[in-house]
Formats: sequence, C-alpha cells, structure tokens
Amino acid sequence: MTDFFLPERQHPIPPPSHPRQFRAIGLVYGQYYPSEEYPTRGVLATEDGAIIEAVMLGKMLSLFKKHLNLSQPHLWIVYPRARDEDNHLHLQLAGIWDPQTLGPGVSKIPLSLSSSSPPLPAEQQKGYFSIRGEVVFVAPAEQLIVVKVRQSPKASGEKASFFKVRIRGTLSARPVGRFWSMEAQLQGQTFVLKSAQDLGFIIRPRSERRPTTPRSFPPQRSRRPLGQGDSLPPRPLHSTAELPKPKPRRPLPKPIKRKTTP
Repeated sequence: MTDFFLPERQHPIPPPSHPRQFRAIGLVYGQYYPSEEYPTRGVLATEDGAIIEAVMLGKMLSLFKKHLNLSQPHLWIVYPRARDEDNHLHLQLAGIWDPQTLGPGVSKIPLSLSSSSPPLPAEQQKGYFSIRGEVVFVAPAEQLIVVKVRQSPKASGEKASFFKVRIRGTLSARPVGRFWSMEAQLQGQTFVLKSAQDLGFIIRPRSERRPTTPRSFPPQRSRRPLGQGDSLPPRPLHSTAELPKPKPRRPLPKPIKRKTTP
C-alpha cells in the first residue's frame, strides 16, 4: 500500500469501525530525533518536555524519505505501547497530521469519517488519545485503570496479541471485565482519563475461551445375575440341614469336700 492524500478528511483519528473495536491511538505534537545507527528508531521530544522512545513504522518510510522535515515538530499519529515489566511507555509513529504542508492528511490510516464531521479543536488535538478495550484491573485509591487492548493478527492463522495501557482516573463500580471506550490526555508519559463510556460485558471469541475439561467419574461396575458371563461356575449353596451339628458339652464335676476327723 502506498501513501495517499485524503482531501475530505478533517479529523486525524477516524471513528471506530464497529462499536467494540479494540484500539489505542492518539496524537502527540513534538520533534522526532532519530538515532545515528537506525533512523527509524529514536525519541520524540514533546512540548511539555517529555522524552519518549519512538519507532517509525515501515509504512512511514516513504513519507520519511520524500516529505518529512525532521528539523521541525509535527503532530504525530501514534500507537502507544508499554512494557509489562516496567510500564515504560514508547510510541509507534504511524503518520503525521499536517494539512497545510502535506495536504489534507498524509497517512495510511483508513478514512471512515465524512467531510461533514467537525474538525477536532486544536487544544484537544495535542495529546488526545482514544483507548478502547477491556478493563482488567482498577485501583481506586491509586486512581489506576489498566486496559487490555487486543491487536488483530497480521496474517491468517496467527493468534491475536494483547498489550496493556495504564490510565490515571476512576470508573464506576465493578468496571472489570467490561468493554470501555475512553478518551485520555497524555501528560508527560502518563495518560489521564477525560471521559469513559461503558459498552457492556466483554464478548470473547470462541478461539480465546478457556477450554473446559469434562468431569471424570470413576467407572461403575455393572451388576449382573450370578453365573451369567462368569468364567468360573457359580458356587453351590449349602442348606442348613447339611451343616454339622455342634456337640453337647458335658457339665464339669462339682468339687467334693472331705471331712477331716479331729
């Protein structure tokens, strides 16, 4: 796929393709500084002084070589990622939004917004993020929300992968296990919740459901009439008349006292 111009697009982030689309996408205004060894890897310096690790996706290479001036800051369309071990934020650069310089949007993000939609205010563009996924953990005392976002498999037959996004804020009671659509603001390297919409319990695809093992019961022994199917003949039953009678016991003799003469 090649880069294309979107003459009617007025919003850098399209609306979700369906009500329960997983995603984490946002806008960061800053200047990109590539590393000397790998130009597609570097850091993004934002207006508020944050230095965030960044990697330029492969679909940005054509734009990077032909149109992009790295000596100036841009409004970047990014995908946030975080390492689970240290929750270290880094960004994947997917496009830029600069209609005045490059035309009405140069990006590979699909367009699904009509020209009648109002543009996003400038004060909301910088640091704006749309995060949609399953809430898997909350800590109200610490104002911590952890959202799990599912990534679609890149090729057929591959399993879907997941990543987690931490957001500072609070939700209504019992939010875990439900699908949420959130709007957040990136402040430094922290996402701050601005609004949230509960879309109900999460619906897992059949491939992601835990396999249930059938309950095992001990084998039951079949009861059969005596003698049917046995390898040995049945034992004969003895009648009570054939049993030997017990012998009567003789009484013990009584002791005899002897009289002694004086």
